[in-house]
Amino acid sequence: MKNSDVKEIKSLPIKSIGSAAAAMTLAAALLVIPGLTGIGAQQTHALAAKTAVGTVKASGTVLRKSYSTKSKSLGSFAKGKKVKVSYKYYTSLKSTSAKKAWYKLSTGGFIRSDLLSMKYAPVKAYTVASVNMRKGPSTKYGSNGVLRKGASVKIYLLAKAKGESQYWYYLKADGISKGFFVRSDLIKAGAAPKASTPSSSISSGSTGSNVSNSTTQTTGAYITAEGFPASYKTKLAALHKLHPTWRFTPVKTGLNWNQTLSAMTANQGTNTIYSSYAPSYRSTAQGAYNYLANKYTPKDGANFFAASPQATAYYMDPRNWLTESYIFQFESNTYHAYQTEDIVRSVVSGNKVLAKNAKYFVEAGKRYGISPIYLAAKSYSELGSATSMIDGTYKGYKGYYNAYCIGCSDTASGGAVNGMKYAKKQGWNTLRKAIVNGAAFLKTGYISNRQDSGYLEHFNVRNGLANVGTHVYMTAVYAPASNSTIVYNRYRSYGIMGKNLEFFIPVYNNMPASAAPKPSNSANIDNNNYLKTLKVAAGGKTKTLISSGACNYKSTFTYTVPDGSTSAKLSAVKASSRFVTIHGTGTKTLKKGTNTFQILVYASSGQTRVYKVKLIRNK
Repeated sequence: MKNSDVKEIKSLPIKSIGSAAAAMTLAAALLVIPGLTGIGAQQTHALAAKTAVGTVKASGTVLRKSYSTKSKSLGSFAKGKKVKVSYKYYTSLKSTSAKKAWYKLSTGGFIRSDLLSMKYAPVKAYTVASVNMRKGPSTKYGSNGVLRKGASVKIYLLAKAKGESQYWYYLKADGISKGFFVRSDLIKAGAAPKASTPSSSISSGSTGSNVSNSTTQTTGAYITAEGFPASYKTKLAALHKLHPTWRFTPVKTGLNWNQTLSAMTANQGTNTIYSSYAPSYRSTAQGAYNYLANKYTPKDGANFFAASPQATAYYMDPRNWLTESYIFQFESNTYHAYQTEDIVRSVVSGNKVLAKNAKYFVEAGKRYGISPIYLAAKSYSELGSATSMIDGTYKGYKGYYNAYCIGCSDTASGGAVNGMKYAKKQGWNTLRKAIVNGAAFLKTGYISNRQDSGYLEHFNVRNGLANVGTHVYMTAVYAPASNSTIVYNRYRSYGIMGKNLEFFIPVYNNMPASAAPKPSNSANIDNNNYLKTLKVAAGGKTKTLISSGACNYKSTFTYTVPDGSTSAKLSAVKASSRFVTIHGTGTKTLKKGTNTFQILVYASSGQTRVYKVKLIRNK
């Protein structure tokens, strides 16, 4: 078996699954397959029989001769009766529904799977080859990814599907949330040999033996030589060990981190956040927020608001995204032959119109040298399941199409109509034109503009500081990360993780020692650090610097106190209803001339606003 071969080995023809002869035939047949040391059917049955026990859920549960409610009854069981189960039989190759599966008892007969509650004593085992993690016990079920050779698993139950001769295991593995199915001859009981035990269960499409000792030992030197700062090193080393065929190339922007962040957040409409995100992700700057009413100003439609500087920093800091699933935002958007129509269709499967027309993304990719998966992910990220812009029915623009929402400028009322105006102007009167010609726009406008990755499309940091915060394709600040997971899931499902992939990762000058922190996900925490009122009392008079009657976004105030005032009292009331702390109020001693005091207001998120109060004493 080649290292890159992650498909199950072809099923062996066994006519019966119930006889000892059939079990022996299967076991013997397995032994002659070159390169396999998997267990045979006899051992498989022994494992399953001792590990699976079912409890009857209701009295009168019928034991059938075969796996059908029309099959002859062999008797019934009382509620609470415990029975040993040999394996689970699936009557459908499309569904794993409990009503379409039956448990075969060790003593004979079948009980429908929804009528038993199961308990297992899982058996430790490992994979003897790289295998697909199937959703059901057949190659006709979809795959949730690939498990590498030597991965540790736990056997829960033996399984078989209608019309299939091969037994499968229902398994679970550390770090993988869902159970899955793998052919029983590709699993061996016991602990994996130490030499082939990988650092992670998820496969790169290569066997663990591809990670040589020399590669592991030189990973640190490799990354340092490539020019990545020390703060990138740990995560990149882990990825390099997990995927030795991947290459990480630094993109030295030459930009100062703080200056770049300031430029990126200068325009509130450049970075937006959806309404479902917690308040800490939202900006409270003037024009984005009314701090007295606790209302945010929409920037695109009714549900996208300006992102906070903290959220923008979090998504802009490359070090937050050096993980197996999020690193794909740094992959170059160039065409590769393995980016097939099947993969593209899976990317847009949630949109029925795009799924039917997946071939046009491949056509566009080949024509312009662009990744069709990138194009499909971009289209789906823009449209979701909505079809009005791609089915020719958009009101006022019937017969026109816009697959990437090109021209959909952000407005409070939504920019889709602007996109349809653009489509009509371009003459995109078929979906094919919208997809293929739209790809030409992306090639010319972004990829050729040194914005050739998902990250760079949003964070335009390769064209000088003056261009940072401009020429942003998708204003949703989380778009690069979100699109990255789409690509990752498809690459993983189709066994592409072991390809020679290259990632171009930006590096900034004077970066903080640690990556920008993630904003709070609590609905009870926000960035409101404004004062509702601010007053100065001196010489028997009170001056209101901030009134509760209207929002006041100023942070510096000057007041001349009455002559002879030797002290002044500063008092303030917070604007937020949440937990806020205020420091710097109280009675202050005044000297002649200008006296400057600071009042610090800490929002519930910890973000600080500094108010400066200059009190002038003339006499």
